[in-house]
Amino acid sequence: MLLFTFFLFLPLVILFVRSFETSQGFDFSNYQSILSNKDLIEAIGNSMKMSIITAVITTISAFTLAYSIICTRIYQPIKSVIKMGILIPMLFPTITYGFAIMYSFGKQGLITKLVGRDLFEIYGFNGLLIGYVIYTNLKHKLLKGRLYLFQKKLIAKLQMKW
Repeated sequence: MLLFTFFLFLPLVILFVRSFETSQGFDFSNYQSILSNKDLIEAIGNSMKMSIITAVITTISAFTLAYSIICTRIYQPIKSVIKMGILIPMLFPTITYGFAIMYSFGKQGLITKLVGRDLFEIYGFNGLLIGYVIYTNLKHKLLKGRLYLFQKKLIAKLQMKW
């Protein structure tokens, strides 16, 4: 374990130390030039905004799906369909999500042609958000396990009180 930790952190430490190297020696000029670039700051802000919104949406949807499978009395075949619908994105490469979104909602997409107009703009923030939400909705598996254990503990405690 120690050897693993060493080989994991050694390249990171070397990279961090070398980030301070310049032609004049060691200083903060590399970081000053990066932090003074307005486009880079805007890109970092956009990345943070995308990741926060994706995390909120996927957490809410994953909890809702996990709760509906574990804690409700939904008809069992419907639960099976929900489980399969959640697992299907795991079977495809990530590039497939992008193609599916473009071929469905793009300017020449199937749903766009059926409806007769663009439902929403997918070339930009919305398209990326949809792709990330589909890709990261695997939180459901984690939440499902936690809810299952929580439900068992709760039932056991309720039975002890009666």
